[in-house]
Amino acid sequence: MEATSLIAIGAGLGAVSIAILVWRTRAMKTKNGENLPAQMASSSDISKYLERYVSAYISEYERFTAPPPKGGGYPKFPISPYLNAARLKCMVLNDGVVIFDSKTSPEYQWRKSGGAALKIDYEPTVTPDRVTQLLEELAEQGTKLGIYRIVSKEKLEEAVWEGTVGEPIDATTQKVAGDRCIQIDSYDLSLSDAIARLTYGAFCRVLDIKLPDNSSDFWGPQIIRQLGFFPADENSQTFYDYLEVLVHREKAAWDCRNIRVRVKADVRRDFGQYISRRPEGGGTISFGSDDWIGEFNTVLDNLQQAIDGLQDLLHQQATETEDIFHSYLEENPILLDAYGVCESKPKFKYPAGEKSPIGKVHVEPDCIISYRDRSYKLIEIERPSKGMATRKGHPRQDFNQAAFQTGEWLQ
Repeated sequence: MEATSLIAIGAGLGAVSIAILVWRTRAMKTKNGENLPAQMASSSDISKYLERYVSAYISEYERFTAPPPKGGGYPKFPISPYLNAARLKCMVLNDGVVIFDSKTSPEYQWRKSGGAALKIDYEPTVTPDRVTQLLEELAEQGTKLGIYRIVSKEKLEEAVWEGTVGEPIDATTQKVAGDRCIQIDSYDLSLSDAIARLTYGAFCRVLDIKLPDNSSDFWGPQIIRQLGFFPADENSQTFYDYLEVLVHREKAAWDCRNIRVRVKADVRRDFGQYISRRPEGGGTISFGSDDWIGEFNTVLDNLQQAIDGLQDLLHQQATETEDIFHSYLEENPILLDAYGVCESKPKFKYPAGEKSPIGKVHVEPDCIISYRDRSYKLIEIERPSKGMATRKGHPRQDFNQAAFQTGEWLQ
């Protein structure tokens, strides 16, 4: 290291002077002037870091979701596999690290329909005829496939096409919370080669995902969520619930002293990304730590516009029937919930031969909100002019009617 500047700050006689010595760090040089690489973190360093990071992440998440005034009051949604994944995998590479969860895949046949997935192919296609015919039939039926075909202009290496990474040169398993663990394997591979193999050539071969270099800021990872990959001949497949690409392996990046600050930013980022994602699902690729802010602000802008519109409707048509308000909420479901998918007037039929206590064969809430964790919220809408209670505080008939309907749903 060498000193580059000395700044003195003073304010006259008797004032306190502050001297700030600014150092610039330079890589050590050999006798012939070549730069030596920065000291790299070992698998042991990374293992120790991840154990502490997961614990700190969970603690920060609990603070974020705790009710005010102790916490932020955010809903307890599954924003990250660091909270609940039974077994994460960590690949320590020559010039970076990849952390992923490929065990939590959709229950449906995501390679055929629904995706979201990237299919890697050649021209002419190597897709089996039976698969091509099935996809054509699904397309004719109007099924949303959610599968995107990308074509490699050059023949991919066998290891890339088959998605094999070889045997690790070192392997350890680190317990991180309860019975959960992270499997940490070291490979003699570059980061770009590893990503190419993990995605069957989709990334870092066919598509350039613009990996930053090691001069970039620490902890600005590229994160892939809910996205599958498979070669067109269907010899293999991988669905990533989560894949985090980190371009730094320098020891400074894995210093445990930065964890406390980092988790505060990461939990905030993951909540922002969760809210910004389309509630009906789909894969996402995040570039850098702050790229979610624009989408998050768009969600807030849409919410503000919907609130303003509802306020005008309440002022102008408060005595109208509930259908007017139902239609507005159907057009602006973010008012009912910012996190889930809203469906209007779903019908839930009683099993054959059964009826409700008052003879109904089905119940029909005004709306149902579905969440990614398979939980639900049922909603009954009443016009705003309806009274909730008498002057003495007793519930009015209109309130009892709505309460009775929710009782039917539970039954």
